[in-house]
Amino acid sequence: MDIDINVLRSDFPIIKKIAYMNNASNAPMPFYSIKAMTDFLVECSENGPDSPTLLEDVEHRMQEARSDIAKLINCKPEEVVFTQSTTEGINYVANGLALKKGESVIIRDGDHEHPANYVPWMRLKQKGIEVKKLEIDGNGLFDLDKLEKKIDSKTRLIAISHALFNTGSILPAESVGKIAARKKVMFFLDSAQTVGCLPVDAKKINCDFMAFTGSKWLCGPMGTGIFCCSKDASDELEPLQSGGESAFVLESEKVSYKDMPQKMQAGFRNWVGIVGLAASVRYITRVGINSIREKNTRLANMLRQELTKLSNVTVYGPEDESMRTSVLSFNVGKVEAGNVVKKLQENAIIFAKRDISRKKVVRASPHFFNQEYEIQKAIDVIKSLQ
Repeated sequence: MDIDINVLRSDFPIIKKIAYMNNASNAPMPFYSIKAMTDFLVECSENGPDSPTLLEDVEHRMQEARSDIAKLINCKPEEVVFTQSTTEGINYVANGLALKKGESVIIRDGDHEHPANYVPWMRLKQKGIEVKKLEIDGNGLFDLDKLEKKIDSKTRLIAISHALFNTGSILPAESVGKIAARKKVMFFLDSAQTVGCLPVDAKKINCDFMAFTGSKWLCGPMGTGIFCCSKDASDELEPLQSGGESAFVLESEKVSYKDMPQKMQAGFRNWVGIVGLAASVRYITRVGINSIREKNTRLANMLRQELTKLSNVTVYGPEDESMRTSVLSFNVGKVEAGNVVKKLQENAIIFAKRDISRKKVVRASPHFFNQEYEIQKAIDVIKSLQ
């Protein structure tokens, strides 16, 4: 079913001013989520931020938020840990997993990977952990047979992105999950570029850990994220922080952690952020992930088709629409990527400057509230740069 774009566009304040197509970085929030946060802050002020009335409501809201997020990605509510970012979730694993000197983890090639899913793993080398890198092609994809051959008795974890921030390539997460299960190694998935714009099924993917942000495709507030951690895998992690909310001290003075998800959430207090994120999850769910995927693909295809008609434009990423998100990167002749972005901004169009293996590119990432005429407007500006 197609989305009634005229209705949904009016839900976003940003569309009154600009054509915003940098959603792979941070997406705008709908009025629905903004109001939910505002109403919650008013409630805090009316009842007192640490009153029994408010704390009871907060507990109920947090339980509902976990349930809504669990339904979205098909996991258990107790596996949902609130964080401030994808990066924090990645560090839960990279710094919390009890790796021993001589053991190894497998990641993608770092020149093509987002720093958040590269730097934490590379830091492990300081502890004597071997970091094996997968060979990739120009789109960032890798050979599954070569992945399997890299796994040996010392391998503890495979860590990949679900989709790439620069080429939009969708990686074979489900196939990796099957290999990890067969080889009995753990599997971490950075799903920052998929949750909210693609169907994501944690059980089907069979990952032990997953991290994503609330502020990209979910259209939630900045400073919110989710770390999905399976119950069995949580026993392998030492929390990054500890406090009264996450642990207690026994009479023997030994620290004992509480059950998931409290084990991983010492001192978490960004309640208003999670209220906004929960509202955005409900909003996105009502629109429908499949409808969003269909609309985003149509917009990306239009942009790609128009760009490929221009002789001086180089387009990156898979041609097959089933193998990519709506992220699309390109370059315009000898015009520096930053200058292209600046020219678009001068015309109230927001793209971004990013890297593909250290090559500077212009990145577009339209979402479901964008419209075809905005794509055409961007094309007209790009044509003027020839």
